[in-house]
Amino acid sequence: ATRLFAVLDKGEAELWRCMSAFENGVTFLAVENADAAEECFLRVIKELPKCHEAWANLGIARLLRYCESLSTEEIRQLGIGSFLMSARYP
Repeated sequence: ATRLFAVLDKGEAELWRCMSAFENGVTFLAVENADAAEECFLRVIKELPKCHEAWANLGIARLLRYCESLSTEEIRQLGIGSFLMSARYP
């Protein structure tokens, strides 16, 4: 079995690193750590630029960061009222 995994993993180290970064990014989004999530998804995109899920999650992380940066007064000036944002993953 170990030999089989060695053959399967040959040349796939990049993919495994990206997968780990992606999973960490999802975890960081779930606990609303947008800065760490953004870093993880940027790593995935650097290695796998066609990973649509990473791009979408990067957008969520950046939107969460932006929303967190708004003061109460800025939200009032934008006229959007109250809003709730959450990134939930099963």
